[in-house]
Amino acid sequence: MAEEFESLDSVVVANAIRALAKEKNIDVNMTKIHKLLYISYGVLLARKNIRLTKEHPQAWPFGPVFPRVHKHVSLDTPPPSLEELSLPEIAKKTICEVLDVFGKFSAGKLSAWSHKSDSPWDKTVKENNGKWGCQMNDEYISAFFKRLIKA
Repeated sequence: MAEEFESLDSVVVANAIRALAKEKNIDVNMTKIHKLLYISYGVLLARKNIRLTKEHPQAWPFGPVFPRVHKHVSLDTPPPSLEELSLPEIAKKTICEVLDVFGKFSAGKLSAWSHKSDSPWDKTVKENNGKWGCQMNDEYISAFFKRLIKA
């Protein structure tokens, strides 16, 4: 049974990742933000059957992307404070755990990881004959992250 949780705006979550990464002295660029957001989305989906964001990730050439984040998050300005974002505790805890484990990896390494054979991104690309911008299936994401969490 899913906990009471209303999926968040992906832009809010991306800004929370930026704010928490800054607190933890983790460098991020736009590609890395997308991958950390995707991992946070997958972990929460696998653990609690909760979608972190209203927006589904899409399969783009460099891996999973949240188009609203791509369009509305700018690295030219500092992120809002966590207080301003008022993130639910489960979301903040999940993002912190993801940053602690995956924050040390480069954007390139995270992109390569997201492209692994049989990953949700890989399955989406193959099912859509290499077409970019297709929504990734939550069932694929949940199953993939359940295996990852067990490992």
